[in-house]
Amino acid sequence: MIKVQQVGALTPPLLKMIQSGGAEPFMEGDGRVFAYHIGASSVGDVIDIVRNHTRGGIIVLDRSTEAFSPEPRSTVGLLEAVPDGCRVVVLCQNHDYVRAARALGDDRLTAVFMHSFLRTMWWTFRRADLDALIARRRPEATPDKLYTCLLNRPRTAKIVVFGWLKARGYLEAGNVSFRGDPAARDAGKYDELVAKARTHFPSFNREIDTALAAEWPYANFAEEERESFIYSVGVPAYDAPVSLVVETEMVQNFERFTEKSLKMFAAGHRGVIAGNSGVLRLLKEVGFTTPGFPGDYDRIRNQDARLRTVLAEFDRYMVMTPAERRDFIDDTWPECLANMRAFTERTEAVMARSFRELEIACERSRWSARPEPDPVPWRRAARSAA
Repeated sequence: MIKVQQVGALTPPLLKMIQSGGAEPFMEGDGRVFAYHIGASSVGDVIDIVRNHTRGGIIVLDRSTEAFSPEPRSTVGLLEAVPDGCRVVVLCQNHDYVRAARALGDDRLTAVFMHSFLRTMWWTFRRADLDALIARRRPEATPDKLYTCLLNRPRTAKIVVFGWLKARGYLEAGNVSFRGDPAARDAGKYDELVAKARTHFPSFNREIDTALAAEWPYANFAEEERESFIYSVGVPAYDAPVSLVVETEMVQNFERFTEKSLKMFAAGHRGVIAGNSGVLRLLKEVGFTTPGFPGDYDRIRNQDARLRTVLAEFDRYMVMTPAERRDFIDDTWPECLANMRAFTERTEAVMARSFRELEIACERSRWSARPEPDPVPWRRAARSAA
């Protein structure tokens, strides 16, 4: 048996330990287990890593910082590359991929849901001053900005939402950022993004034009250094009562959530989430609620219609009178507070389940070591730069 443990519970999360991926394992464990960080590596590169593994045993492919598309090459193709005497366990954020890999019914390849950003948010939040955060978010301390919308990197849906906010005259009413990417724009890569935005969201052509005519990058609040901006819920941008979250995907077969949605709950916000269909269901399974917003859009399959419904739900909040908005914020505060107070417990429960599934996957292998008297944590490979 191998006991798989979370590494460094009292140190920065695993995500921060991994500075580079590639063809060498960044971590090794008793029972001949070798973990490779594959991040956003191409399917071809991942297959090469597996095919060239010469150590035998269990190969753990850590893609817990990313999704993994459940296409035949990433499942059947990966299975065909598994060397004799090896077994592969893929860790990823995409529930669809986990189901697809397990559906192959071959013991040499399986997948486990694991979410490094969830771990990062858990590690960040459990060290935050919760009482101070609550004091900043409670209704009587609500500042004059009405919402937060951090769009960061350009994606098709983010271009649309930025244009919609500008067209509606809402930009200055909230804490909004849209980094854009001048280098990508200069390289002509935006043409492809814009074309996809028009294809996937055909009813938003006017809003897309508005976004393209705007000045990028855009941020109407004081940003802190990048790491805090991405992971922390204490940045000034979150001193608002509501979040408009635009997830990484809206049109792909990735059944997942990212840190973008998690920060909304950690911040004690009410909010709507523009993401793939089913994202709210996944978050509710973790235990979170979206106070004040019913989230009926979560079941809409067509992304254009889903985004229209998301923005209509958000718009109902924006057009409230000051008195209506105050009542809305007051009435929904208990639920927001419950999300904040239970954040670490809820996220830790998900992580515990993920690590237990990984442990079971390793235990099933005939290459596992004999039981140890005490749990033995994985160790980083000495030759690794991680």
